[in-house]
Amino acid sequence: MNAVGVKFVGSVTDISRSGIYGDKVERITVSVVGAEPLYAELRVPNKEGWHVGQRVTVTIAPADGRER
Repeated sequence: MNAVGVKFVGSVTDISRSGIYGDKVERITVSVVGAEPLYAELRVPNKEGWHVGQRVTVTIAPADGRER
């Protein structure tokens, strides 16, 4: 790992219904291979229109210290 971050390859394994979240945005579950001991699954909003089976790259990088 370097100062820029580390990248993992994952895939979209599930898409939730949008109605179960307060913001009405569906969520995708991204399963990440080789992420242990970090969480092996991430759930993020599907604002980009990803679909089940699509391969994705997950990058973990240092934060700049400012809140967003």
